[in-house]
Amino acid sequence: MLPHNKIIKTTVKKFLEPEKLFQEKLAKKALEKVDEYRKFSDMDYAKSCLQEQVDKLPEYRRFWELYNLAMLCFLKGDFEEGKDIFEHYMQILKDSFYSGDCYIEWHEQFYNHCIENILCHLSSKESAQQMVVDMINRRRKYFYEKPSYKNMSKEPYLISNYNV
Repeated sequence: MLPHNKIIKTTVKKFLEPEKLFQEKLAKKALEKVDEYRKFSDMDYAKSCLQEQVDKLPEYRRFWELYNLAMLCFLKGDFEEGKDIFEHYMQILKDSFYSGDCYIEWHEQFYNHCIENILCHLSSKESAQQMVVDMINRRRKYFYEKPSYKNMSKEPYLISNYNV
């Protein structure tokens, strides 16, 4: 073997070893995240994590977290708790049309959307639960139709596979 070939092989090896180590660490971290995210298939776990997130936020910073918590409660079948959280969220939303002298139009539009499209489904546990399932299915349909999603190999995650 010529000396310059040995130098090249040694240099390449020195470069590839840290790269391989980095890839192994990255793969390990990714698997840890996957394991963490899989826990969210347990709705009790998901609810406790979201509740913890809400509790850590000061009252004036709680917005989408409360909405998400209410929707999760409806999905889980915790109807009364979901209604209480959603009523609190609606009051926060209503009180946020103005920030100082600045009018926030989309807050009022979303408030009206909630009145027209969500409150009418809060007559029973089953109706609220079905509303959330329908919302999830609409979002899935929207993303399934995207060209980038069509290129992925995927198996839909079905809510019906879990106790709802």
